[in-house]
Amino acid sequence: MAQPVTIQFIPSAAREARSALVDALGTENNPAQWMIFMDAVTTHLPDILSSGRPSSAAISRCLIGQHGFNSWKEMIEASNSDNGLGWNFSAWKAWRRAWTVIQEYPWLRNESLTSSEVVQIGIKIKKASANTDFKLPENTTQLSQFLEQEKHDRASEIKQKQEQAAIELATQQKEKADLEAAVTTATSQIEQMTALHEEHTRQSRRLSRTARHRGRLARLAARQLEALAQANRDDRSQHQPVLWVLEPVRKPPVDKPQPARPATPPTRWQQFCAAARRLLAAIWR
Repeated sequence: MAQPVTIQFIPSAAREARSALVDALGTENNPAQWMIFMDAVTTHLPDILSSGRPSSAAISRCLIGQHGFNSWKEMIEASNSDNGLGWNFSAWKAWRRAWTVIQEYPWLRNESLTSSEVVQIGIKIKKASANTDFKLPENTTQLSQFLEQEKHDRASEIKQKQEQAAIELATQQKEKADLEAAVTTATSQIEQMTALHEEHTRQSRRLSRTARHRGRLARLAARQLEALAQANRDDRSQHQPVLWVLEPVRKPPVDKPQPARPATPPTRWQQFCAAARRLLAAIWR
């Protein structure tokens, strides 16, 4: 940053121009005070408002350079004691943007509007200009009508968006309710299927245990049958077959009771057959 120049070496015209800028900034509560300042800038620093960036030569020739500053930003942010304006550059950029709107619509200069209000009016007019039927306002009356219509249109647009949002919300709530019902149904079906699967698993295990048990019994019966058959074969090989001779039955005398004939013990084969029947009955019981 350049060093401020001693006030004795600053031309009187430059000192007066700076004082006019400081006074134009104002301290009173005037919404249009910024327009007064911009008028002063237009009078004393026309190069600042021109398109493009001022050259170094133009800066040095004007009151900015005469006060020892290298740029308009430096002079704005410097304190009053350093021959600056004691202001901020962001406010300047906002005022310059609003001043561009004033240059485009000069009749706004007569209105007591803040820089932000002017910027908003410029944005609204630019947006409305996209409509081929739009007619640019040329005075305060037309501007009031335009702003009132724009307010009405914006309210209608907001209402339409709210109604559309309400419809979308109702649709989403219905879809959510349907989805929750579907999830509940699916959960119930899954629980039923899980119960059926568990029951099927239990039955399969019981059948498997029964099948293994029957298999063991069948193998045991087979071994026992084989053992009985082997025993029967061994018995036949050791004993000769008995030949029974049938003799005519004699009628006993009436006066003598018939003695009881002793019961014939079962043979090994009969024992084998009886045991086999018992085993098979136990298997298929």
